[in-house]
Amino acid sequence: MLTRELRLSLTTALKTKDRRRVETIRFLLAAIQYTAIAKYGAKSEEALTDADVLETIKKQAKTHRESISAFEKAGRPELVAKEQEELAILESYLPTQL
Repeated sequence: MLTRELRLSLTTALKTKDRRRVETIRFLLAAIQYTAIAKYGAKSEEALTDADVLETIKKQAKTHRESISAFEKAGRPELVAKEQEELAILESYLPTQL
């Protein structure tokens, strides 16, 4: 499952001290858990599917794209760079688009 892969990636990032990846994956795992609880309630761990996880990742990626656009308009290049790094991490878990 994708959640298992994300948790393994989190462990690896913690060991390599990749702070940006750790923050991004932790935030993503929290969003996935929130989605699972909202959708399935008490049985969220067992009922969660890879499709649910992919949907959450896509939503997070869309949010980052919107943030990049807003920060570019506001003239905040340091925040644009941060959001682009996080977006690249999120997109690495998405299947490639045609």
